[in-house]
Amino acid sequence: MGLWLYMLAVDLLIPLAMVIFGAIFTRRPPKNINGFYGYRTRRSMESPEAWRYAHQVFGQTWMRWGTILLLATLTLFLILRSQPENAVGAGLVICLVQLVVMFLAMLPTERALQERQAGGGKKPGAKGKKKRR
Repeated sequence: MGLWLYMLAVDLLIPLAMVIFGAIFTRRPPKNINGFYGYRTRRSMESPEAWRYAHQVFGQTWMRWGTILLLATLTLFLILRSQPENAVGAGLVICLVQLVVMFLAMLPTERALQERQAGGGKKPGAKGKKKRR
């Protein structure tokens, strides 16, 4: 039971970090573009507007996906509770899946930045003003 609890705690770290940092990035993104802290890609660092927008999209994605991972991890570990000998192997697989999901969150963020850049800086799906004739 002790090993099961340990693996549960370890496997909850990634989803919890995603939810917490997702909330931070959404509500209080780093003010200045920097190479140390934040969502740092070529596109996100092009301008202060892109920096803020990238953190908004990435933060929301991490909060959503982190919550899903958190619930899935808890569910899987409750199922494994009757088989504590499988906790280490299953915990490793769960952790690897979490890492993949954590990095896949970059894809919708980069896509949103690309669409915003192609749309002249407007949010994707935003309608521009019609020109008067």
